[in-house]
Amino acid sequence: MSKISIINDEISDDIKEVVRFLKEHDLNYVELRSINKENIINIPLPKIKEYAKYLQKNRINVSCISSPLLKWHPKNVKSVVDKNSKVDQFNFKEKYNNTNETIFQIADIFKVEYIRIFSYLKYEDFKLSHLNFELEELIDLAEKYDKLLLIENEPVCNIDTIDELAAFVAICKSDRVQILFDPGNLYKQGSDINYDKLSEIKNKIRYIHAKDYSLMQKKYVIFGHGDINYKKLVSFFSNSINSDDDLFYSIETHAGGDDKYSNSSISVNNLKEMLGAQRVKYGIVGCGRIFKKHALSIKDDKNSELVGVFDIDMQKAREKASEWGCSCYGSLDELINSVDVVNICTPHNTHTQIIEEVLKNGKKCLCEKPGCINVADMSKIKKYKRYKSDAFVVYQNRFNKPVLEFKNFIEKNKLGELLYVFGSVRWFRDREYYANSWQGKKHIEGGMLFNQGTHLIDIMMQHFESNKKTEILSSFREKIYHKNIDTEDIFLAQFRSGKSIFNLEVMVSAAPCNLESSLLFIFEKGRAIIGGNSLNGFLNIHLFGNDNKEFIYDTEISDSVYGYGHKTLIKKLSEYVLGGKRDDNLVDFEEACMRVKFMNELYDASDK
Repeated sequence: MSKISIINDEISDDIKEVVRFLKEHDLNYVELRSINKENIINIPLPKIKEYAKYLQKNRINVSCISSPLLKWHPKNVKSVVDKNSKVDQFNFKEKYNNTNETIFQIADIFKVEYIRIFSYLKYEDFKLSHLNFELEELIDLAEKYDKLLLIENEPVCNIDTIDELAAFVAICKSDRVQILFDPGNLYKQGSDINYDKLSEIKNKIRYIHAKDYSLMQKKYVIFGHGDINYKKLVSFFSNSINSDDDLFYSIETHAGGDDKYSNSSISVNNLKEMLGAQRVKYGIVGCGRIFKKHALSIKDDKNSELVGVFDIDMQKAREKASEWGCSCYGSLDELINSVDVVNICTPHNTHTQIIEEVLKNGKKCLCEKPGCINVADMSKIKKYKRYKSDAFVVYQNRFNKPVLEFKNFIEKNKLGELLYVFGSVRWFRDREYYANSWQGKKHIEGGMLFNQGTHLIDIMMQHFESNKKTEILSSFREKIYHKNIDTEDIFLAQFRSGKSIFNLEVMVSAAPCNLESSLLFIFEKGRAIIGGNSLNGFLNIHLFGNDNKEFIYDTEISDSVYGYGHKTLIKKLSEYVLGGKRDDNLVDFEEACMRVKFMNELYDASDK
């Protein structure tokens, strides 16, 4: 069972402010470190009793005494802590003769079981046996006062990694010593969480300091705003800890700045949400260009969790697993068996085989476009009974705000018949993009339409008349800039669906940089333009006649050709997996096949 606590001086130095915060956030526990800028160990016992009475009156329990025990160096040993590394003692003045027992007396007054300890400030030639003398004294006091000691992995102390915690546990046989695990301290030192090693000590971990760390900023940040994959960590402990055992998550905000109260408030709310949410477990296959969009979208959604990655390039997979705090799997089967949804981010010609493996194992998949590149591959997937409900293809531009606003507008307003659609992708890919890459290779990519053109074609096809064959009027492709690729760098086509004429222009030769991806719609009673780098910049609607009105929808600008729709897509997919309600803009494999079929027809027409 998980319980939430927070270190008091991360909220305020004033105990009354702390209590107000705890009540506002419906918290029953607090971890004590310093009060009014005095370390807990330096506060006279009569004053400690007053604080204890005040907390008891307000029905606040103390989860742990965050003591400085052993955050010093033993006699006759000089510390070699890096001079640039701050040793924060939180106003602890100095050790005196009865320091150790005083901490236990304080814990007794607050009726708290846990006392945090360290492993001496770092020094050369440290051995675990050096802890024996003082640790034995602390264990005797723990027996006397019926307390548990929690040893923390601390960057400035000798035990600062999971490996060293494991080594310590192996030689310390006393049940009076357990572990306080701090993931943020690992990340600060450039390490990450090794779950195999963590499994060795999981039964000794009673307490977790929940603080986050930004690798880019190289500092601690508000919980949930950093790079630590706490969702995976929470799931690990939920599956590992006996349901009868209590596990504390204690917020140690450490975000800096003047507004500790506000930062701690955000941290607590984020932790509560994380502990209370149901989550879909995702695994990503393929660690290439699009990987980050999937990983970030999973990270940002409260109901989604990145469990692990797999790539045939194991070095690349290990790097991504370390960066995103998840597992690196040695095989596709291992990943499939560990997750609910497999995100397929591999070259186009591999999609079919991976989708088959996922469906065969009864899991769901979200495959990057196009899902397959020919009719033969479509047929292989359609043999699986649940392919319509379990296989989805990424068409994230459907979730771009201008696209959604346009869809909403035409559903509510009578614009008359659709007369004409002009769609263009005017991008640039330099020669380096195609060098040593699968892009531009016909048998792998399928062609430029399957790569750069497919999202535009998807939106255009939503306006085809149903149950009527689309007539291709013209189709042309050529290499005008990239002469050495197997495919093309410009594709022009015209086609008719019912009474509507469609004009398609896709190019990756608009040197020297990307220009736009846009759609122009002409109706009987109005005109609409969706523009931007990737159908994501703006929507302009102009009504004709007596209702001559103009509607302009500006939106978030994204320089990325991928847009920003992946986040909403992941959110909607997780909602579907957890609750069964499916968003109309989620593209199942059946619908994706219609796009593949039409793109192949365009290629066939261009060859005639």
